[in-house]
Amino acid sequence: MFHNRIILAAGVVCVGIALCSTSCGSRSSDYAAPESFIVDPDTGTYYISNVHPGRENNNGYITTLDKELNVLKHKFVEGGRDGVVLNDPKGMAIVGDTLWVADLTVVRAFNKTTGENTANVSLEGFGAIFLNDVAAGPDGVIFVSDTRKNAVFSIATTNDNAVSILAEGDKLNSPNGLYWDANEKLLYVACWDGGTILTINAEGTIGTFMVKPRQFAHLDGIDRDVDGTFFVSDYQKNVVYRITPDGQVRALPLTLKTPADISLDRANNRLLIPEFEANRITVFDLSENE
Repeated sequence: MFHNRIILAAGVVCVGIALCSTSCGSRSSDYAAPESFIVDPDTGTYYISNVHPGRENNNGYITTLDKELNVLKHKFVEGGRDGVVLNDPKGMAIVGDTLWVADLTVVRAFNKTTGENTANVSLEGFGAIFLNDVAAGPDGVIFVSDTRKNAVFSIATTNDNAVSILAEGDKLNSPNGLYWDANEKLLYVACWDGGTILTINAEGTIGTFMVKPRQFAHLDGIDRDVDGTFFVSDYQKNVVYRITPDGQVRALPLTLKTPADISLDRANNRLLIPEFEANRITVFDLSENE
């Protein structure tokens, strides 16, 4: 029988299509264009958004895994079930007990334990086109990127989910991945175009962190560890870059296909990588590769 493989070797746990023993918790059918891969730091539960290609067909879903990467529920949240609409789930972030998910022009909220749909925040009135990543900011605020509109929105989850535009315009170079640095009070933005990583402050002022058009193609996900090292995925070049605090950029020793919205599991020093077109996930043990 063909299953997904979970292999811990040289610091890598790969979950992909291969032969494996019955101890494997995942199957090749568990993922359908996985786009975002995050962990709940409170429980250790992993969440993976599956676009299941075909926009606006309400067949997207979210898979949950336990700490050992065994599937808890293949379709923890599923478009078309229990009144849930989930067309194109991409970036995710957890604030308190709520899992926030970007879905085309709507940001949807689900109880992180039960999967109940608790809110749907439409950004259509703000001209949203293609919502992509979500990052938890200060005081219950979440930030949402819109790659095609060239905009980053903020949603005040503690103030009736009030929506505002944090920044917009061509300077954003098709914003994709988002990471909020609480110490610097800056939102870092991995851009799909221009080979750039930008910053946006709380007032919406756009700054430049790094420009490498010859090295970066289409950047997707971004996160940062406690030592200040960034990890950024390049969807087109099939790599994840490690960017050290002194600005050195190196590709991690991984064979990947279309790494999308990556994130860190800081408690276990793991890098979580969804591989969109490969229909698999990879978990990279950073403690073995420092």
